[in-house]
Amino acid sequence: MNLNLQGETAIIFGGARGIGLAIAQEFQAEGAGTILVDRSPDTPEVAKTLSGYGYVLDVTNLDEVAKVVANLKSSGISIHHLVYAVGIGSGQFG
Repeated sequence: MNLNLQGETAIIFGGARGIGLAIAQEFQAEGAGTILVDRSPDTPEVAKTLSGYGYVLDVTNLDEVAKVVANLKSSGISIHHLVYAVGIGSGQFG
C-alpha cells in the first residue's frame, strides 16, 4: 500500500509494544518517521529498531508530554500524525 507518507512524522503514544508498536512499524513501512512515547523503559531501544526517537514518560502527566512536544518543536520536527494507543492489557488477553 502506498499512502504517500514519505517525509512525514508520526508520534505514537503507547508505541513500545502491542498495537502501538504494530502501528509504528506500518508508518515506518510507508516511509514515515516515527516517534514512540511510552512508559516502558525499553522505549528508546524499540525506537532505534525503527530508526526513530523514543521517549519514556507517563502520558497522563501533562508537564512531561509538554516537554516532549517542546523538545520536538525546538528540534524542528513537525508532527503530521498522532496515534494514541495507550492501554493496559487484561492479563489473559493483553
